[in-house]
Amino acid sequence: MSTIERSKLSVAARIREERERLGMTQTEFGQVCGVGLHAQQYYEYGKRHPNTKYLELAAAIGVDVQYVITGLRSPTVGEKMVGNIARVFHVYNAPCKPTK
Repeated sequence: MSTIERSKLSVAARIREERERLGMTQTEFGQVCGVGLHAQQYYEYGKRHPNTKYLELAAAIGVDVQYVITGLRSPTVGEKMVGNIARVFHVYNAPCKPTK
């Protein structure tokens, strides 16, 4: 199996995973994302890839599009805040250089 074929299967599995996470049927998910049932099934079976409009509409209902494409989850708002707070404390606690 080629890298492209493995990638298609991975994207397909993640589309299905996100749809199921949102508790939607293939028909419901496809309608919200602007496609019919057969197109949605093709995406989930790895026979076709969704276009950017589909992904844009999917993101609007809470799909982690970064995860669908790359397999890496997007950081949550809470994770981003913790990282920002940690950076602020790091800067605040950094030793100051004396001025001459």
